[in-house]
Amino acid sequence: MNSFFSLIIPVTVFLRFLIPTPILAAEIPGRIELAPHEWAKYRCRLKDSRNTRWEGTRITERQSVGPPPRYNIIYREEGLFGDENRHERRLGESAFELVDGRLRPLTSHAEIRDGQSRMIRTMEATFDYAGKTVRTRIASPPNDTIETKEFDLEGPMIPGYEIWLLLRGFPYPGMVREGNELTCEILTGKPASYSILFKHEEIEDVTTPAGTFSCHRLRLIPDLGILTWLGKLIAPTIYLWFTVEPPHNWIKYSGPESGPGTPGVVIELVESGKK
Repeated sequence: MNSFFSLIIPVTVFLRFLIPTPILAAEIPGRIELAPHEWAKYRCRLKDSRNTRWEGTRITERQSVGPPPRYNIIYREEGLFGDENRHERRLGESAFELVDGRLRPLTSHAEIRDGQSRMIRTMEATFDYAGKTVRTRIASPPNDTIETKEFDLEGPMIPGYEIWLLLRGFPYPGMVREGNELTCEILTGKPASYSILFKHEEIEDVTTPAGTFSCHRLRLIPDLGILTWLGKLIAPTIYLWFTVEPPHNWIKYSGPESGPGTPGVVIELVESGKK
């Protein structure tokens, strides 16, 4: 959302090509339900338009039953991206395990190509639990500039591609472990990390090309500690919707395309299934 593997700005959750996302230890989400095979199609449009800017697909496949079970996710997106409306093709892939129903990422890889399939950028992340580090690598043609960086793996972490999956474990109202907030530290493709607060606001009906759903609405807010109230005032309004019905599937995103000052977009579910 722009995309499930796109937005790059710190105040956006569906950050464009996130590398990993550390979650504060005190805010570990609940258990996640995931079928052996799931797929979804989604699209992005400007808020004041019905025309599609870009389209994407996501396929989640269980590779082994474990324990713990291991999964792969592949994302493909194509269309117009950025302020220049440049035609791009985007591909992302990641591997993770579900340990006691919670995400344990292993690797992630993302690449951006132009409309003629020429490489623009590649991003990788490798999770080393023994060494308690996450190693990232970014390559930018044509000069093949390489940037590598290590981040401390001090607590649970996820690739940003899986934010849609992480929030299935949000402490929604009515759950045994209920609440109305979840904080996570997001490491973007720059790479840099930012603390983000997800806050439950209300339940409402949401209509997308996939149908009408009763949804939990979550707001994304920069977590500034004692100054979080300021983030609520100055940050752009960013909302995410997940179904009230378990397993709390993602339905819709509304907010800036790539951060403050950029056009407002809607990313919405078109079709989905599982087996």
